[in-house]
Amino acid sequence: MNRRVTLVAAAAVLIATLTACQQPTEGTSMTLDEAKSEYLAAQADLRSSIPADVALEDLGTVETATLLPCDTDPERFIWPGAMTVSIAPDTDTDAVLDGIADEWAAKGGWTPERGATSGGAPTLDLAHEDGLSIGIAALEGNTVLQISGFSACFALDEYDPLEKY
Repeated sequence: MNRRVTLVAAAAVLIATLTACQQPTEGTSMTLDEAKSEYLAAQADLRSSIPADVALEDLGTVETATLLPCDTDPERFIWPGAMTVSIAPDTDTDAVLDGIADEWAAKGGWTPERGATSGGAPTLDLAHEDGLSIGIAALEGNTVLQISGFSACFALDEYDPLEKY
């Protein structure tokens, strides 16, 4: 497995421990396609919030993934996504994440929360009122920003645990 795919998978697991699937707004009902599209749009928005002079290169994006059970309803699912962006090691990541947190706090329905990994690297978790959660963390000695998270919960009529969606 190449290093980039391994990094994306490892960081997705890391962010998964930092970001929780929140209770969706009452009455919310999404399809897989709607939930995945909403997540990917949020991921693209978050990526565009990284200043151009900070982002050196996009290293990879998860396009298909195995679904996970929703924390709030094990009969429903979430779609996990991830993207990795290389940055200069001297980037003031705290300042970048503070700017992104301020930007997203001004958007309707989003709640930002700053934090740190167990190793002390800065993180930002963003929770949407419909249950979508997405986070960004500085990893690998502040040389990459990992964006990862989960769609809002959705129902799926025919689920195959061996299928990637």
